[in-house]
Amino acid sequence: EQPIQRYASRYEWQDLLQIHGLIVTKTLKYDLERPRTRHDWQAYLHQPKKLARLAAAQLVPLNLAFCFVFLCHKPN
Repeated sequence: EQPIQRYASRYEWQDLLQIHGLIVTKTLKYDLERPRTRHDWQAYLHQPKKLARLAAAQLVPLNLAFCFVFLCHKPN
């Protein structure tokens, strides 16, 4: 069975988290997995399209990112 996917803007997701009692302290964009090891870099160097996408992803504004990571905490 296919999971339900929901699409919303950054602020719609943030509002949903805040409605449920969380305080958003920071929002990050997540579009591509960045290479972390030498092996990762070698894989990227052998695939120029992936390397170009990684470079272009840095230019995408936060509000236009495909995925968001919200750092939250519960109020005291």
